[in-house]
Amino acid sequence: MMNRIFRPGGLALTETAAKAASLSTDTPILDIGCGTGSSLKHLHQIYGCPITGIDLSATCIASAKKSVPEGTFLQADASALPFADASFTAVFLECVLCLTEHPLTALTEASRVLTSGGTIIISTLSRLQGASLLEEGCVCLNHLSSALIERNFTDIQITDRKQDLIQFCADAIFCYGSISAYIEHASRTLGGAVVSCNISPKKTGYHLITAKNR
Repeated sequence: MMNRIFRPGGLALTETAAKAASLSTDTPILDIGCGTGSSLKHLHQIYGCPITGIDLSATCIASAKKSVPEGTFLQADASALPFADASFTAVFLECVLCLTEHPLTALTEASRVLTSGGTIIISTLSRLQGASLLEEGCVCLNHLSSALIERNFTDIQITDRKQDLIQFCADAIFCYGSISAYIEHASRTLGGAVVSCNISPKKTGYHLITAKNR
């Protein structure tokens, strides 16, 4: 958080997720909701892979272009990705799916731009069960699993990362005095929302989900 990583788990979780995608210099990756490009910069430094990011925030895209000149950054919507089919080996949605207006369309688009055998990586505020895919800013895992299967994803792996959320909340309170003060600061810095619900570790989970595109 002190290094402008505005999500639970930070770059350590990004690296954990990247191992599932077997990244290399020949594996182009897309970060949907890339923010200021921190994850892509980290992954490029480690793996040397081609990196592309999109975000709705013009502020974030301008910052990413400046701080990560080796990447390609576009202001775009997750529901209408401006890329050809099968353009990427891995697609990251880090703490983003819970913020999208049309999450099912975003998953369809992610599948479209992924190569066969490519990996989707999702980290998200979560609930195990719910009546719909999104509830109060959280992704309901029962609906997410079904949505991934319907889009021909296989080998779905779901990992509980709630401890990352608890640590994130503790850090936010320590650095900013309260969760609400952190959210205000992060939203102002990034030029857009960072969460769409009141973070409460007692009510909210956090999970890492990976799956392979068929």
